[in-house]
Amino acid sequence: MGKATDSATISTALLQEVAQFDAKDRVLSLTAEPFTLLRQLARTVAQLDVYDLDYSHLAALPAQNNMHVHTSVYPQGDARYDKVIIFVPKGRDVAKAQLWAAAKSLADDGMVYVCGPTKGGAKTILKDASELFAEANTLIFKKRHRVGGLGKPTATRYPSDWGADPTQRQQRTFNLPDGQSLLVSTMPGIFSWDALDEGTRLLLEKVDPETDIRGKAVLDIGCGNGVIGGWAAKYADRVTMVDDNLLAVECSQTTLAQNDINNAEALASDVYSALDGQQYDLIVTNPPFHDKFDVTTNVAHRIIREAKAHLKRDGALIWVANAFLRYESVAEEHFRSVELLGGNTKYVVVKASRPK
Repeated sequence: MGKATDSATISTALLQEVAQFDAKDRVLSLTAEPFTLLRQLARTVAQLDVYDLDYSHLAALPAQNNMHVHTSVYPQGDARYDKVIIFVPKGRDVAKAQLWAAAKSLADDGMVYVCGPTKGGAKTILKDASELFAEANTLIFKKRHRVGGLGKPTATRYPSDWGADPTQRQQRTFNLPDGQSLLVSTMPGIFSWDALDEGTRLLLEKVDPETDIRGKAVLDIGCGNGVIGGWAAKYADRVTMVDDNLLAVECSQTTLAQNDINNAEALASDVYSALDGQQYDLIVTNPPFHDKFDVTTNVAHRIIREAKAHLKRDGALIWVANAFLRYESVAEEHFRSVELLGGNTKYVVVKASRPK
């Protein structure tokens, strides 16, 4: 069991110790992580709406009549809830976004439960919550985790000293290594949401658009706000962009639309899950290596191991990653050719060709 999974288990147990849910309650959960609790609530409360940043979390939920699973990350409209559940997300801006969404959605006498590891952000979130709620208290503290209770929302607008509302898309212009620029739709909760990260820049420098992309079918895994896929679409015949992060999918779709890119699409997908046997000439990726607060190579290894099913006979996989992760050894088991395209003291760009 990973640290993130173990933390969710502890948070769920503590929440069940202190939370009170009544049969008449309308409940909003901004996480799909406490599977067992959500299944129970679906059977006992009047209404349960579930949101989550990750498509795979939502896809894992069992279908239940009273559980309404949403593919937008934040609630839309004027619904009011008696209880709201938040599990501490990674990133303070995302946490503030969830607090703001909860404050706007809470009934006057409702309660927000904030759960998570103290050193993983729970204490900080409760401090931030005091700017939005008249009541912000720790209800239980055990096993280095806590559950806070928030009530009586006071803010009528997002605090100006917190910056722009993180539940809304923002616009950035990213200057790319080939001299072109891309108008990007982005928001907190997406990897390197506010600037072009060093790894992606290196990848764009080392991929040859004429030999690797021109006229080809390209798959961008972990598309983020759409930089790699949007750039590739300028040269490719078609581009498919996928991400497990629903904010990323939403922003990538907007990035494509506002740049008048018509030969690309962005889909919610747990790596290859949404592709239904489609094959490509090239897969390109800057794979994630964090699962909340854990370092993990699981996603990158899966991309490499399962690439054969989605590559044409002479297809290739190109990735950028921190040099210490050494994905090359895994790729050598699944590809006939593995070569270093370039790198620096921190990152490497590697091309694996002709799947075995």
